[in-house]
Formats: sequence, C-alpha cells, structure tokens
Amino acid sequence: MTTTGLSVRAARWPVALEVLAVLGAIAVVALNLTEATWWLCLIGYLLGTVTAVVFAAVYRSIRAARRSKVFRPSPGLDRIVTVTMVVGVLAGIACAYLLATEVAKW
Repeated sequence: MTTTGLSVRAARWPVALEVLAVLGAIAVVALNLTEATWWLCLIGYLLGTVTAVVFAAVYRSIRAARRSKVFRPSPGLDRIVTVTMVVGVLAGIACAYLLATEVAKW
C-alpha cells in the first residue's frame, strides 16, 4: 500500500445526524412538557434512544474500518458522539415516560 501523504479522518456525517436526532428528541421533550401527545412522545423516543444509538454505532464502525497507518483519530468527535448518545438516551427515556403516562390515561 502506498501512502500519498494525505491522512484519513473519521467520518463526520454520522456525528452530525446524531446531533440533529438528539436535538430533535430534546425539542420533543420540551414540547411535551406543555402538552403531551402520544405520537409526539413516540417520535421523541425513537429519535433519542434508537436513532442516536444507531448513528453512534455507524460512526464507530466506520472509524474502526478506517484504521490504517495514515488514519488520524479525532478524540473530539469521539467525545461528542459519547455525550450526544447519553443525552439522546436520557431524552428518549423522558419521552418514554411521557408516552407511558399518556397511554395510561387511555
């Protein structure tokens, strides 16, 4: 394998999509605090718990596949992925609680 002097960096698109999903889940939690609807709670749950974890897994699998002598890891992106995944799961849990209380009213 020949190297051209260019380094390979970690993919940034899964991180951006994960951040958007987590921001969406947080927005849903904020909207549900005023008036909860079951479909909005379900969307927040899916954005926070499922989508954020999927994009974190995609980022980490791409990062693991690109390991080579010219790969430059990005510890900042790794921290962002970890923090947004935790925040997303917490927002998803909050939406799951709101969804459960909304369904219990039926």
